[in-house]
Amino acid sequence: MGRHAASARVAGGITVPTSANGNEVQIKRLRAKFAIAPHQRPAFVAESDWGIFTACVHEKRALTDLSRSLGMPPARLRDSLARVEALIEPRSITPAITPDRVLETLQLSVRARNALHRLGCETVDDVSRLDFKSSLRQLGSKTRSEVLDRLDKAGFHPLFPDKPSPSEVTRIARSLDRVQSRLNTAFESVMREIRALQDRVEKLGE
Repeated sequence: MGRHAASARVAGGITVPTSANGNEVQIKRLRAKFAIAPHQRPAFVAESDWGIFTACVHEKRALTDLSRSLGMPPARLRDSLARVEALIEPRSITPAITPDRVLETLQLSVRARNALHRLGCETVDDVSRLDFKSSLRQLGSKTRSEVLDRLDKAGFHPLFPDKPSPSEVTRIARSLDRVQSRLNTAFESVMREIRALQDRVEKLGE
């Protein structure tokens, strides 16, 4: 291998170059790949990583310049770029994904997949039926945003907003039972009063 050959390591599933020439290649590739990427930070990307990515890719600042101004070694900057690329790179998600497919089809992060499995989800349909408007302890804000984004790209939007979740149905059913019980009690009380009045009327008529 020649003396100018670039060494590399892997971070977040993305190959990260460790030589100066490799840095330039990485930056050029990212700028070409994400030239029309949205400048607004996705909710599931850390602010610090997105700031570095934006400065390097969109504002086209040199990695060495960023390293000096931020006081960070180039290796950490490359890791940030790799993390952002791994999260926002285009995926092969299409509306052809069907509800019965396993949730792994959505190509979520490991954290998101594990959280959804803990919620009892196995298929895309299970995920799409979650009540994202309520508090889901297993899903943090970033994970929730990631899941919603993947569902939207897979064609599952809106996320069944009018379909109540099983827990909501259970709560409503219990409330109905309580109302019915109170109505039955009130009805029985009224009937007792009616019978008492009828008895009085019969006695007065004798």
